[in-house]
Amino acid sequence: MFLSLYLTYLMLPKATSFILETLKVDTLQSTLVQNNSFISNLVNSNNILLIFIKKVLHINESMLLSTVVEFVCNVVVFIVLSFIINKLLKFMARKVSLFIKSLAIIGSFDRLCGLSLGFLKGVIFVALICFVIEGLNGFDILSPIFTTQISMSSLYPAFKIGSEKLIATVSNMLR
Repeated sequence: MFLSLYLTYLMLPKATSFILETLKVDTLQSTLVQNNSFISNLVNSNNILLIFIKKVLHINESMLLSTVVEFVCNVVVFIVLSFIINKLLKFMARKVSLFIKSLAIIGSFDRLCGLSLGFLKGVIFVALICFVIEGLNGFDILSPIFTTQISMSSLYPAFKIGSEKLIATVSNMLR
């Protein structure tokens, strides 16, 4: 999982530029603005948020549209590329795993490592959920709901402590 995300991160700029050049996004973008009144009106609208973005970033309508198009392209390419790389890595891992399982002692070690990695992924998943819940708990509208649910939970305090330690450990590792 981590390897696929890292490879996706490395390949994303080249893949995005390839897609943008292949689809001739500049030509498509100008045609889209000229032919589609909705997009043209959206980019040229007097929306307070759009005006603020244009003023702060010092960009005009065409630059705003190209930025949005590039962002959407980056997101789509990232999702597709990470899916493809993840499937390729899983396929290769299955082939290697079948070979390793044919060896007696190494097969047991492989299963033990798989169990450990699965447990670690579960802990990281629970830590992220706790992190999101703590973040959402700060909103006034959601706070009463989360406070009630958290007070009823017997496992949440333990998971919260563990998630804080895990996030601190990961942030120290990334420094």
